[in-house]
Amino acid sequence: MGEAALSTVINQEIERPKHYASKSGRDVIDWCEDFGLMSNAYVFNIFKYLSRAGKKNNNSELQDALKAKVYLDRYIEAIKRKTT
Repeated sequence: MGEAALSTVINQEIERPKHYASKSGRDVIDWCEDFGLMSNAYVFNIFKYLSRAGKKNNNSELQDALKAKVYLDRYIEAIKRKTT
């Protein structure tokens, strides 16, 4: 593989990693933008970890689900603080 081709592959993995892509080719950031989640780090990360669960190298589905749960628990606590 030539240097230019290798650079293209590296840039694609940085800009649109396969473990965040859906079958339609859209990635998690596209979906989060569509649903207006970009301004809420908790919800964004919950969605990110659930959407890639079991797809990223060295991360099991359970590991990603547990990461999402951490953000969900923190989000719930943030909501509680706002409402009390």
